[in-house]
Amino acid sequence: MYRVQMSLSKSGVPAVSYDSGFRQFTMSGTEVGDWVQSVGTNEEAIAFPGDIGTLGLLVVENLDATNFVVIRTGTGVSGLVKVLPGHAVLLLLAAGATAPFAIADTLACRCRFILLEA
Repeated sequence: MYRVQMSLSKSGVPAVSYDSGFRQFTMSGTEVGDWVQSVGTNEEAIAFPGDIGTLGLLVVENLDATNFVVIRTGTGVSGLVKVLPGHAVLLLLAAGATAPFAIADTLACRCRFILLEA
C-alpha cells in the first residue's frame, strides 16, 4: 500500500491540500529490490537487480542534503523528474519500460531505490 499527501500554504497563493488515501499496488511478480546507489554527475542507468523481470512501482529517495538528482527516461534525453535533496518520489513505470537513467546536479548523490516487480 502507498499514500500520497501534499499541502500548500503560502501568502498570496490559494491553499491546496491533497490526500490520495491508501492505495494498493497489486504485484503479479514476487521480486523486490531495495538498494542504495551513488549517482554521479554523468548520467547512468539505475542499476536494477537482475532478478526483477517487469519493472513496476519505483521509489527514488535522494539521501543527499544539498544536491538534487534528475531522473531521465533514457540516455541522452532531457530530465523528467527532479528529486530534491532529502526528498522522495513514487513512480509507476509503464509496461515495457526499461531502466531509467539518473544524473546528479552538482556533486554525486547517494540515492535509495525501492522497486516492486509488476
